Amino acid sequence: MKFHTPLISMALLAVATIGGCRESCCDVNVHPINGYAPTNAPPRASQVEFPDPTLTAGHSLTVSGVESLFLDDNPLTLTATSSDTMVVAVSMVGIDYRFSLTLDALSPGAAEVSIVATEPVGRRPFLGPQDPQQPLGLSATRTVNVTVVPGT
Repeated sequence: MKFHTPLISMALLAVATIGGCRESCCDVNVHPINGYAPTNAPPRASQVEFPDPTLTAGHSLTVSGVESLFLDDNPLTLTATSSDTMVVAVSMVGIDYRFSLTLDALSPGAAEVSIVATEPVGRRPFLGPQDPQQPLGLSATRTVNVTVVPGT
């Protein structure tokens, strides 16, 4: 995960691997156990840290690789919201399950940014018809506290 901004440059690195690929984007081989498919688990937070950023009003911070904040056996869709859009506006761009989050620092203050990872809803081809014991559309949330300071 990399941060890109004119005033801040940070890089975070923590990748969970499974069979040589990142767990958050891999389809794990699913084998029935005694004729039953394993229960679908919700996405979970990875050990990748996202430090609470302090931004200068009028500047942006773009974080790529945001999908590494979560782990799941299914592809995930990520969304982000700001608790105060007058302080920080957020946008999420995803291409092929790779996501970038942009934080636009608008005015001094503090806001909590929630990043939500959601599994797709519908039938999973490797498990057959939807089963109530195998719910999809499960989600997990990570939050980041953003502080915006006045520009110089």
